[in-house]
Amino acid sequence: MISYYKDANQTYDEQIKVLLRTYNAQFVNYDDRDCIYLYAIAHNQLIGALIVRHAWDWATIGNIYYQNSQVLEDLIQKAWQYYQDKAVGIKFFTQVLEQFNDFVNAGFKQVNQIYYDDELIYYYADLLELKEKPIVNDILLCHEPKEVYQEILDQHVYNFKKKHQINDDVIGRFDMAVLDNEKCIGGIQCEHYENILYINRLVVDTNYKNRAIGSHLINEAIQYAIKSNLKLIELGTVEFQARPFYEKFGFKVVHTRNDNPKGYKNYSMIKK
Repeated sequence: MISYYKDANQTYDEQIKVLLRTYNAQFVNYDDRDCIYLYAIAHNQLIGALIVRHAWDWATIGNIYYQNSQVLEDLIQKAWQYYQDKAVGIKFFTQVLEQFNDFVNAGFKQVNQIYYDDELIYYYADLLELKEKPIVNDILLCHEPKEVYQEILDQHVYNFKKKHQINDDVIGRFDMAVLDNEKCIGGIQCEHYENILYINRLVVDTNYKNRAIGSHLINEAIQYAIKSNLKLIELGTVEFQARPFYEKFGFKVVHTRNDNPKGYKNYSMIKK
C-alpha cells in the first residue's frame, strides 16, 4: 500500500539519497568527487581563501574571501592548476556584480545572467582555460579545512553577505517520503530560503513508475510554496533525469551547462 509521509525530521533522508544515487549511477561515476581548501597567507595572516568542490566533472567555487585582485588571481591560478586535468571547467555564480567583475578580470567568462524576479539577479561565469601566470602570494592547498582559517573565512563571508543584503540561510524545509508499507520507494526534499523553494531531490523507485507518484510529490511542493507565499521554485536536473516531467508543471529552463556530467546537459529550471 502506497502512502505519503511528511518527513519533518528527515527520517528517510538517507534512503532517498541512496535511491537517487542508485539511479544516477547508471549514467555517472561518483568516484571523482573531492573538495579543496585554498588559503592565501602573508606574514602569517590570512589574506584570502577559497573552497572548491568537484562533482559531475565540474569544479564549483564555494565560499571565498580575498583582500585584493592579486590574491583572487592567485587563488584561481592555484585552483586551475589542480583541476585543469580533473574537471571540464570551474563554475561560479554570484548576486553581486562587483564580485562577478572581479572574477571576469581574473579570467572567467560570463555565460549567463538570470533574473529570478525584479530584484534578484544571478551572474554565471565559467573558467574553461586560463593563461598561466606566476603566483605571487603563498597559497596553502588542503583537502581538509584548517579550523583557524575557516573561522576567519566564515566571518568574512558573513560580513560580505550582510553588506550586500544576501540572505541565503535555510529558514524552512518541505520533505515528503513515499512508502510501500514500511519500505521507502521515493520522496522529495526541499529547502526554503529568502522567497525561494529549492528542490534538492525528487526520486521514485523505477519499479513504481507510471503511478503518478512523482506528480503527487511535485504538486505537494508547489502547494507548500503557495501557502508559504514564496515567489518561485528552483531546481536542477540532467538530461537523463526529468526535464520533460518538470516542464509539464510549468518549470522553464533558465540556464544550460554542457558536459555536467560529461556527455549530458545540465539544466537549471524555475517556476514562478
